[in-house]
Amino acid sequence: MLSVSVADGLLTVEGTDAADKIVLKNSAQKGHFRVVVNGEATLVARKDAQRVEINANGGNDRVSLDGLGGKTFASTIIR
Repeated sequence: MLSVSVADGLLTVEGTDAADKIVLKNSAQKGHFRVVVNGEATLVARKDAQRVEINANGGNDRVSLDGLGGKTFASTIIR
């Protein structure tokens, strides 16, 4: 089951066992970025996410962190 959540500064993205497309990119809404998983978008406040963990799981997944407008994270884990 795919999901996007933020807790204690950690943005967690859970993919599925299928071929997921996961994208983190700038949002038109100031101070936010978008997490898009298989076409479903979630808005995340930049100040709330200092770390990122992406669990793409099985399948032939594509993960992109392009277009974040200079946002850096303390740590990024992609599995």
